[in-house]
Amino acid sequence: MKRKHFIFFLLMFLGVGQLCFLSSCGQTQEIDGKECVDLGLPSGKKWATYNEGASKIDDYGKLITWEQIEEFEKNDWFAPTKEDVQELLSCCDVVEAREGALKGLKLIGPNKKEIFFPLAGYVSPGEYDKTFVGEYFFIWTSTPNNERSYGDRSYYVLKSMKDKVELRIDDYSLAYRLSLRLVHR
Repeated sequence: MKRKHFIFFLLMFLGVGQLCFLSSCGQTQEIDGKECVDLGLPSGKKWATYNEGASKIDDYGKLITWEQIEEFEKNDWFAPTKEDVQELLSCCDVVEAREGALKGLKLIGPNKKEIFFPLAGYVSPGEYDKTFVGEYFFIWTSTPNNERSYGDRSYYVLKSMKDKVELRIDDYSLAYRLSLRLVHR
């Protein structure tokens, strides 16, 4: 009789573990209809679970110009600032990862919750047939770089290069088409 109880409790435990894995163990929450993750950052800001235009984590989303950002900002959801990105980089661990068939980087916060950034690529002005999917990712910020310019204005972006597992801040012209990952304030 004791063996049956042990097996029952073991199956219950494994079942709960599997359910917890499938639901990300409470990793995400929904605010204003948008799924997000509280990474345990000092600011308390929450990052959207996936890029704008994506409907799930293993979707690249939409590549947009900087002028299109306002179309996606609603309620308390905004494009991250340079400071938001600096906080993300200084507080999170970065590892190479896959979600489904997509390659990318996973950022793991101080509270061990995580978000995935797929290598969604980018489109540079005049080269609309090249997207560089699977090689790079770039995320717009709302912070202009007034010290350097490409003829028009330029803005800071969060980027990852294909052969480096690192994130860094750089600036790009408004005409580039990049990903957008919103932050809840």
